[in-house]
Amino acid sequence: MKKLLIIIIIVLLFFLACDNNENNNNTDQSTTLTITNSTDFNGIQPFYGDVVFGMLNRGQTISKEVEEGLNYIFIMLTAMSTAEGLGEHTSMWDISDAVVCEKNKNNTLTITNNTNVSFSGGNTEYINSGGSAKGTLKALFDAYIAYMNTH
Repeated sequence: MKKLLIIIIIVLLFFLACDNNENNNNTDQSTTLTITNSTDFNGIQPFYGDVVFGMLNRGQTISKEVEEGLNYIFIMLTAMSTAEGLGEHTSMWDISDAVVCEKNKNNTLTITNNTNVSFSGGNTEYINSGGSAKGTLKALFDAYIAYMNTH
């Protein structure tokens, strides 16, 4: 009988000593978004709502605290042209798919060459002259730079 009582006490102590995650509602964890630049481009500057992620070069990752919910990613891309010296060309693109950030989670997004985007600003002559406004990031940005280098 004493052995049974000792076993019961040991089992109870084991369960009392364990952290019960069901009772921990993760109220201290923040909602974050981690963005990775897996494109061929340096100088991607993503925005999620009012949150500025700063400059992301190839292979870089940045995490920021964000509001939970659905939002679109807006990115600025900057490139240098070599036609008649160096000139900076900046254009703005909206990622076509909305991003949902879940509360108290680390949400992730990887921007690739194949990410679908739409042109939202920069030199509007590019669009007015028949430049594509929607497509993959690489195809559109390469076309935008080619246009800017000849005009």
